[in-house]
Amino acid sequence: MIGRRMPARVRAAYKSEMAAARATADPEARWRHLERAHIISQPWPWPHTRHHIAMFALAVAQPPPRTSSTPCPDPPAVQSARKVRCPFLHHAA
Repeated sequence: MIGRRMPARVRAAYKSEMAAARATADPEARWRHLERAHIISQPWPWPHTRHHIAMFALAVAQPPPRTSSTPCPDPPAVQSARKVRCPFLHHAA
């Protein structure tokens, strides 16, 4: 809805969700508020962009996810490729 202002009732709901996202210390609760703000702001480019900046800032502030010490299994295509003999190297690839 480029060029059209966000209706007052919608803007109030958007601001409420963004304020709640800023106010909570719980990252999961913050994500939920930002998700709701995302849905509300989609038709309006500037509020929607502002929301994306807030979500990006939260993602950057969070620690990276922990990785498992157990490696993920290779997909079947990779497993079968490893069994193919490489004629140039004269050993299994």
